[in-house]
Amino acid sequence: MLILLAAGAAMAGKADEWQGDWGATQGLLHIAGTLVAAPLAGAAGALIGGREHRQHTGELLRTTTRPPLARVLVAALPTAVWAALGQLAVVAGALLASWPYASGGRPVVSTLLVPAVLVLSTALLGYVTGAVVRVRLAPPLFGVAVYAGLGIPGYSDRTAAYLSPASWESVVDGGVPVWWQPLVAVAWAGGSAVAAVLVLAARRRWTALVPLTAAAVAGVLIVQTDERMWRDDPLVFRPVCDTSAWPELCVPARYPGMLPDIRRALEPVTDRLAGVEHLPVRLTAVPGDLAPGEERLPALTPLGQSMVRGRLTDPEFYAWGTAASLVHAREGCTALDEDQRYQDLSLVLREWLGAAPGRTGEEIWDTYHHPDTAAEQARTRTFLRRFDRLETMEREERRRWLSAYFGALARCAPDRMPAL
Repeated sequence: MLILLAAGAAMAGKADEWQGDWGATQGLLHIAGTLVAAPLAGAAGALIGGREHRQHTGELLRTTTRPPLARVLVAALPTAVWAALGQLAVVAGALLASWPYASGGRPVVSTLLVPAVLVLSTALLGYVTGAVVRVRLAPPLFGVAVYAGLGIPGYSDRTAAYLSPASWESVVDGGVPVWWQPLVAVAWAGGSAVAAVLVLAARRRWTALVPLTAAAVAGVLIVQTDERMWRDDPLVFRPVCDTSAWPELCVPARYPGMLPDIRRALEPVTDRLAGVEHLPVRLTAVPGDLAPGEERLPALTPLGQSMVRGRLTDPEFYAWGTAASLVHAREGCTALDEDQRYQDLSLVLREWLGAAPGRTGEEIWDTYHHPDTAAEQARTRTFLRRFDRLETMEREERRRWLSAYFGALARCAPDRMPAL
């Protein structure tokens, strides 16, 4: 129950960062399982192992006909199994909470089961530790040791850091495991625990070499392959597009349900650019290089910033970010980057395009600037004059001016920038 509450609280406290994205859900479930549930399971196992000794339960069980290994498993397995079931209950709850908002992809079952195996194994290791180290502080000390052993390697950039399953969160979020990765993870997490139990209670202790060897081989394989145990999630790089109107909008296949929300958010920008020439034909939020005729949309990830539960958190700011991307000089165009007139015009156009309907130039400027010097006051007057000029132009005149601006932008030609 404690694992269910603690891991569940850890997930609930960061709900904005995972609901609606299977990859992010899996990543945070992995962290909750490795850094919350596993230390608690280890401490609980050590508590049971020490209590068996203090209550002389072992002496009582030795009077039965059961072999030593069966006696240990009868004492240790209930705690370990309940701990694993608590972790699986958190997994089930998180998947149900994410399902209504996730519009693309699916959870990877093997990725979700590995933390439960780690929790089970840690509880068994804790039981063995409690049975051998017969001090009352063994449970909390073992829990702290598990937390440190799993958490500290994540701060290292060495491949050996992947021996800690807690270091897998980033690849669990953005990757798909190769077919043999779950088998290696189970062998690594469970081999040492099974070996410890066999050393403690088996009549033929040499049998512990079998799971110990499996764990060692798995550990070597993990170190040798590190993040290559996962491949990039194709849904992150595969576009899903809305081509029904200008501009075409593309998002990663993880989030196809975001397209209507983005289309609505960009309506003020696209309405102001209707009929303008030299514009990109497609806006994309898909990672990777831009193709000719494409421009970048603001990123949708990480969750909790631009997007929460399948919705834009701030549609007006998203439209402003898109406007900033549209008016910005293309990468490598140093001629425009160094041109003061372009910089002044791009500032005005960015704020005009990205402004919510009804906002005035004064309101926009006062949000970012405080004209307390003569130079700043002059800059303010210039900005407001140009903003009002753009706002009050006849529609056809404004369309020609915008076409000239975006034409100069496309050609990286500061000398063709139109006056305003």
